[in-house]
Amino acid sequence: MKDKHHQENEQKKQDQQEAADFFEELEVAAQTTSDAKDKQADVESVTLETLKQQLETLKQKADKNWDLAVRAKAELDNVRKRAEMDISNAHKYALDRFIPELFPLLDGLEQGLLTLPQDEHFNTARDGISMSIKMFNDMLVKFGVEIIDPINNMFDPAQHEAIAMLPNPEVANGTVLNVVQKGYILHKRVLRPARVVVTKNT
Repeated sequence: MKDKHHQENEQKKQDQQEAADFFEELEVAAQTTSDAKDKQADVESVTLETLKQQLETLKQKADKNWDLAVRAKAELDNVRKRAEMDISNAHKYALDRFIPELFPLLDGLEQGLLTLPQDEHFNTARDGISMSIKMFNDMLVKFGVEIIDPINNMFDPAQHEAIAMLPNPEVANGTVLNVVQKGYILHKRVLRPARVVVTKNT
């Protein structure tokens, strides 16, 4: 009887110990799970923060590189525009020094034409000189040169040079009565002003 009672007590203690061990294991497992979740949350937090920092760094670098690219493009555009302008000016004004050297020759031809006697024996010479003058003028126009021949126009000091003034009541003051020497313009720049006689009435 005693042995049976003793066995029941032992069995009861064993069951209680197993129950205690079970609950202890559950508590440990729960704590482990909680710690793992906390660590995972920390890792996720650190990873997210790191990614945000890296993203911000990359964004700053991208903005800086974009700014440099925009400035470089603007500088290249300025260089291209300056080069185009230089080339354009070179094309426009490369003849500035050469063309005026032709003016005395053209003046001589025109003066020679005026001094030829009005005789049929000089018709061939007159035609030849006239053709030469026309070829010269056509060449000047081809290269953008404009001829200033302001007969009967108002005097313009920007394009004309008055070498004499004569009274003429039939026209207004400042009217160009005679063109002694034609002038020339290249791309709105006066290469030589026209030498003229202007009206001046008292």
